Amino acid sequence: MNWIDFENQDQLAEINALSKTNKPVFIFKHSTRCALSSMALRRMKQGNVEEQLNAAYVYFLDLIKF
Repeated sequence: MNWIDFENQDQLAEINALSKTNKPVFIFKHSTRCALSSMALRRMKQGNVEEQLNAAYVYFLDLIKF
């Protein structure tokens, strides 16, 4: 999966601009301390969503790191 790391608030303007294109924007908000978040991430990596997510801009927001 081609994740784009969400590292600073300045990227919000970029995300907002991208959301106006024909390609969807997806932000995955992840917490390494949350069991549900870890399960959702694992299911995304194992499931058949890679093709759909490759057709979108996918940002990965690590809540603990950010």
